[in-house]
Amino acid sequence: LISAKDFFESSELHDAATRTLLSASQEPVDQEMVRAHVVEGFKSLAAANPGILAEVGNLTRVQKTALLSAVKLLNNFTLKHTGGRRLSIGDENATSTYIFHSIDADGNRGTGELGSFGKMSVSEVTIAQGPSGISFTVGPPVAGMFLISGRMTVTSRNSDGISGKIKAGFVNLHSTLSGTWHSEGV
Repeated sequence: LISAKDFFESSELHDAATRTLLSASQEPVDQEMVRAHVVEGFKSLAAANPGILAEVGNLTRVQKTALLSAVKLLNNFTLKHTGGRRLSIGDENATSTYIFHSIDADGNRGTGELGSFGKMSVSEVTIAQGPSGISFTVGPPVAGMFLISGRMTVTSRNSDGISGKIKAGFVNLHSTLSGTWHSEGV
């Protein structure tokens, strides 16, 4: 067993998150600088949320492995547009829905272990943009529930793109992930 706090401060998590961030970069990046930011980010999260970490308690080996796998798989989460619409910085009060298919690094449909049910992996990404932010699901639903779902709030809109905060729930991992997101261009 490992405590949630110790997991947040573990080099194993820091290394996985650093590798994931580095693999997502399209330009050369200082690896040590990225790792330093990752370490500081996880330490800040642990320090800011001691009650939540205490409530989580200890992680089993299986839970720890699943969380590390989720972090490593985040660099494979790509969206392939299936329609003619895209997110825009238009009317904030309008509700729009966009549908994509998630593909992995090899071009296969699906979300890997994050959205796996049996021999299949969910891939139908639905994004609904409305006045209170953006909600998303990855389906089709399995046993009446989406294996991956969440909300994105917009904190910045300008000519460079849209960015904000994201919170996603993963049924298979019995966990949520929070962070930031950014779209390039408008």
